[in-house]
Amino acid sequence: FRSHIKTHKNIEITKMASNDEGFVVSSLKEANELFKNGFVDVLFGVPLGVDKIGLAEELLMKNYDLHVFVDSVEILELIMAKSKSKIKNSKWSIFIKIDCENGRAGIKWKDEKLLELVDKILKNPEYFKLTGLYAHCGNTYSNNGDVEVALDIARLTVSRILEAKAKRSEE
Repeated sequence: FRSHIKTHKNIEITKMASNDEGFVVSSLKEANELFKNGFVDVLFGVPLGVDKIGLAEELLMKNYDLHVFVDSVEILELIMAKSKSKIKNSKWSIFIKIDCENGRAGIKWKDEKLLELVDKILKNPEYFKLTGLYAHCGNTYSNNGDVEVALDIARLTVSRILEAKAKRSEE
């Protein structure tokens, strides 16, 4: 589990929240600030857009441990086309952002293009490392504090992630 710094945006609070599991940020500027302050293992918590490829690559070129969300083959192809060079001593660490019908960003958990996305990452190891699958239970915000509802949503999300993972194993 990763702490998200989007609310407080404060280095001192980030230090207190540190659990050696890494952090999630909402902007590459936030990621850069964490790296400059000695933090490692940062996930850019928004699916990578074309306009962010250059800045993300700059951070990777500094050998920072940056992870990014990807939700389409097209963005992978743009990364490959826009990369100035293969990143020395590093690869793009990719989390596939999956929408488990939680009303969040990502490729749908049952979308057939999910396998194409996984294959594109795995067939281009000089550029990419598949770090994991990622989903966000954003629909728990409206549960009015009902723990059972939140747990039901979490269980359903986990089952869908595991089902998406199993599709790859079946091939």
